[in-house]
Amino acid sequence: TLIGSSTVNVACGGSYTEAGATATDACEGDLSESVVITGSVNTAVAGTYTINYDVADSAGNRAARVSRTVIV
Repeated sequence: TLIGSSTVNVACGGSYTEAGATATDACEGDLSESVVITGSVNTAVAGTYTINYDVADSAGNRAARVSRTVIV
């Protein structure tokens, strides 16, 4: 689950703070510490950026990827 909005607008030259995501598994409980965040945002360059969030349990079962769009 994303923390915050799935789309974020940032002014060119502004700052982007990653809000992160949480993950919970029925058997293993809180997997939030295992969420892998990929992608980057360059607020000096106007454009649309995608941040991806992936997580898997200890057996390797992967959750569906969740993404956030950042528009500069």
